[in-house]
Amino acid sequence: MLHFATQQADQDAVKMLLSRGAGLGVKNDWGRTPADTIAPDTLQAFLDDCVVGDDDAVSDREFRLTFCYDFLKPPQLDESMAHQDLPETEVNLV
Repeated sequence: MLHFATQQADQDAVKMLLSRGAGLGVKNDWGRTPADTIAPDTLQAFLDDCVVGDDDAVSDREFRLTFCYDFLKPPQLDESMAHQDLPETEVNLV
């Protein structure tokens, strides 16, 4: 679904899918990832949200950044979820 959404002018569906854990590293049948077609400003905003600083000042020796790159790997389903019906989410891509 993310592959299709990245090709649309309205990027709201892309933002929603990414916020819910859609993987940017998942390749389609043609070997392309959603990152190949996502709007640059949408990708930049998403990646900016993946870097989180702690409450210390940047100049503090204890300052830490956390990089969240989970979106690059394919989602893994818990075995107990593998055979359950997942709830549907309606997304208007038009």
